[in-house]
This record gives sequence, structure tokens and C-alpha cells, in this order.
Amino acid sequence: MNKKTSLQIIALFLIELTLILPIYSAMVFADLSSIQAKGIDGVNNFIREQDFIAFKATASISGDSQITPNQVVLGSSNNFDTCNAAVNGFECSLRFPSNSTDIFDPRAIPYTINLKNDNGNIVDTKSDNLYVDNLKPTVALFQAQSELIKSGDIEFKFSISDIACDDASCSGKCSGIKKIEFFTLDGKFNETKNIDTASCGITDILAKPTSVFGDGTHSVFARAFDRLNKPSDTISTTFKVDATAPVILANTFKITDSSNFEINFVAPTNAPVLAKVDIRADDLNKSSVIGDFSALGYRDGIKAGCPETIKNITTCTWEINLNSNEAGTKNIRLEASDLAGNKEVVAIPKNFDLDATGPEVKSLKSARAKDDKNFAKPKGNKFIAEFKEDGAGINPEDALLNIENKAIQATNCTPSGVCIWDNVDISSSGKVTVAIKDAKDRLGNALKAAFSIEAIVDVNAPVVSNVSIQSLGDGTSKPIENVIKTGDSLNIVAFVKDDAIESAVADLSGIVSSDPNGTDVKNFPGNCLNTAGNSWQCVFTTPAIDISGFIDSSVFLTFTDIA
Repeated sequence: MNKKTSLQIIALFLIELTLILPIYSAMVFADLSSIQAKGIDGVNNFIREQDFIAFKATASISGDSQITPNQVVLGSSNNFDTCNAAVNGFECSLRFPSNSTDIFDPRAIPYTINLKNDNGNIVDTKSDNLYVDNLKPTVALFQAQSELIKSGDIEFKFSISDIACDDASCSGKCSGIKKIEFFTLDGKFNETKNIDTASCGITDILAKPTSVFGDGTHSVFARAFDRLNKPSDTISTTFKVDATAPVILANTFKITDSSNFEINFVAPTNAPVLAKVDIRADDLNKSSVIGDFSALGYRDGIKAGCPETIKNITTCTWEINLNSNEAGTKNIRLEASDLAGNKEVVAIPKNFDLDATGPEVKSLKSARAKDDKNFAKPKGNKFIAEFKEDGAGINPEDALLNIENKAIQATNCTPSGVCIWDNVDISSSGKVTVAIKDAKDRLGNALKAAFSIEAIVDVNAPVVSNVSIQSLGDGTSKPIENVIKTGDSLNIVAFVKDDAIESAVADLSGIVSSDPNGTDVKNFPGNCLNTAGNSWQCVFTTPAIDISGFIDSSVFLTFTDIA
């Protein structure tokens, strides 16, 4: 409906609400035992500015076994929608608007409900006020008991007030206070205190242990809701908690070697290692962090090095030596204090196995191995060694590859004992010795025995000594000697000299446009067989020639050796 029509209907409706025509029968007992007017939130006599009104009335008339909706009237002419039998009479209801919402002026709206007998005479009347509540509640006070709390509970005092509307008719009236929510912006603290009171003002206290917040400066926010679920503006209070000592994060404690590889073994080798742990505190006294490593064969009372604190976390380290020949659980005692003197002491049990034996080379090979021979080239070689190492493992800097009077550190060693040397250059040609003579594990246990192999440094490219081409025909007729025609397949045989051929490919694009099997005709593979020593025979059986007409073209063969 348009705005004007809506206002006219509301005006007429309000006039009807104020009509009171009390007519009683002396001979008949009639009663409207209760009347209600609620909106979407179900709070009696309070609705939102945009809402509907659900009227309810419980009616009874002696001798009337069936009260109908037209006997219960809002004002003078608005019959109720339904009446249903109930324990104390008939429960009758009326909704306005019937299936939508409307906008009401924020003020008190008086209303009257009349009960009529079957003759249409009013036998009982009840009146009340309905308040249009458009104002949100106010948190007038919210504060922590102190700006600095060290222990125990922290108390938050708060006061909430509410009023339905600014109109004089709403004086002292409100829908009531439903709840107040407390929260921090990081989501670590969220709590709701349910109040659910019809009172328009309340003052109370929320007490929480300081452990809920932990050390540091905190801002807690509060927001109240009235019983029509309208939230107040958010208000905050700020305070600082310093109630606990630094937290030594025991699960972060570990012992590593120089490459940050974790060590879970001990050895009687006086091996230098690094112990480290994370400590959570925003005011750590870094000179107070002490470790007792006597269980690992070192000393106690060792001060840690504690660098910059990042996001309340400080990683403190100790340079110690492992010197124990007994496996088992070792208790490491650590302590730390904050600037306020709160002290944390922990005993961290950590299990260690014994590693008293060095690694053993199981295999060593070049990445370019063929037919049980190791090949290499002058530049950029890779060698791979597999160790038997059941202890702490091998640090790449402790795995040395000996070649041409050079000792080369490994590029990488895996926990399973595989070490790789990348980009190894060799200035010699022919056969060279590649060995592992000097290696040790992460705890200093030396290599059990040296290990060596022979590698062939191939500095020469493959040499083609002869190529023959023979037609295989087109599959339907015999090939014609010394004649190649469209539709024929070719058998190309190349004789090559090299220590080890890795691959052979032919570029057939001058005579074949495509292979029915999908093979790239520009990189058509051949099959190579070592016939004797460094002699190889490579065979290419081509697809059928599918280019028509006279062809004057070349077939290019490319041979790559293992180096």
C-alpha cells in the first residue's frame, strides 16, 4: 500500500484501540482472564518500530460452550482471527497486519479488547498499553577492577540501562535487558552473561581468572542486548596481566648438529651440538635462562644465548658437547625468569639411542652408469653413494668424495643414508678412480672402510663409420633393389664407435609426415646393440613413406653417448 493509505489505516486502528465500551451482564459470568500484545520477539506489550502485532486473549462466558472470533473484538470492530478451546476457556488470537509487517510510531499505543456474548453485548473489557521500542540499550559503565592484575580473578563491573522510546509516553518503560556479551578482538575470549530481566537498569560484576587472558595487555569489549535483540554500542576496557612465569615450551626442545638436523643419539665422542628451546614471554629476563646438561656428559648451570624476541617467542640455545656411552632417557633441566621475577623450572625427559659405530659405504656409482660401467664427462657429473648408517646420520659436509686429489663435500645426504655429489668436474680423460676415504656420521664416528670405483671419462662424441639404407617394400609387393618409392618402409642401419651409446634418433620429416603409431617423426628412436668393444649397430625401421612425388631430401641421425 502507499504511505498515505498506510498512515490512514494505522490512524483508524489507533482510534479503535482507544474505544472502551464496558457493558456487563449481572446474570452472566464472563471473563477475559488475560490479554497480550507481542511482536516478532515475543515480548509482551513491546514491539519493534517495524513489526507485526500478535494479540492474544483468553476468554470464557458461563453457559457459552463455543466462543467464536467475532465475540472477541479489538477496539469496536476488529474481530479476532481464531478462537480455540483451552483449559481456562478459549484462546483467541489476532495478527496485525495479517501477513506482513508495518511501521509504527515510537510511543505508547493504548489498546482495548472486548468480549461479547452471543447477542453482541459486551460482557467484559480489558485494556493495556503497547510500546513501540526503537531505542537500543546503553552500557553506561564497563571497567576492570585495576589497570594491572597479577593473580586471582579479574572483576569487570558493568551497568546497563534501557528505555523504549524518546516519547514522554515511554517514560520508565523498556522491553528489558536480555544479555551482555564480552569478547576480545582476537577471538580468544568470548562469554555471554544471560540476564533476561524486565528491569530497565542493572549493575553487576563478571569475574574471570587471570589465566583466561595470560600475560600482556588486553582489551575486552562489551555489548548489551535488550529483549527485542537490539545491540548497544560496543564499549571496552583495557588492562594488563602479569600473573605467570615464562613458559618453557618443552615440546620444542631439541638437539641439532651444525646443519640444524635433529640428533636423538648419544656417543662417547664429545661431539659438538646445539641445544635449543622456545620460551614464551613478552618480558623474558634473557640472562636468567640456564640449562643443566650433565645427563648428556656435559655440565650444569650453563647460560643460554637468547636473541631477539619475536611475537613473544624467544629461541634460546646452548653450545654443548655430547659425551655419553649410555642410551636411555635423559632429564634435561631448564629454568627461566621474567623481569618481574616469576620463575619457570622444567625437567624435560628425552630418549636417546647409542650411536658408537661409523657409517659403511654399500655402493658408489655415477649417475651415468650403463652395463655395470660408470661413465663421466669433463663437467657437471653426479655421483651417488649409499651408506649403511643406523645412527645419527651423515652431514653432507662430512661425506667427502675423493677424485683427482680433490675431496669434495656432498651436496645432500638423506636420512636413509644416500649422499649425492652434484656438479663434479674431472680434468682427466679415460679411466679415473673415484673413492670415499674420509667420512663420519653426525656424532663423529669415523667411516668403517674406504670404498672406490673406476669411472670412464668420455671426452669424445660418437663416431658414425657407415650407414646403409634398404627398402622393406610397401607390404604388398617385394621391394625393388636400389629403388625407394612412396609407401615403402626403410631399414636404416648405422655403425657407430663409442664407449656407451645412450640414445639414437632419426629425423624422418623429409620423407614421412606422420607415424600411424603416434611417434614423433622428427625424433624417431632407433635400437642400438653393442656388437664388440666400442662398436655399436643402431637400426631404425621407419614408417611407410607417405610423401608423394619425387623426393630429394635427407634423413638426419643423432647419436648421444652416456656421457
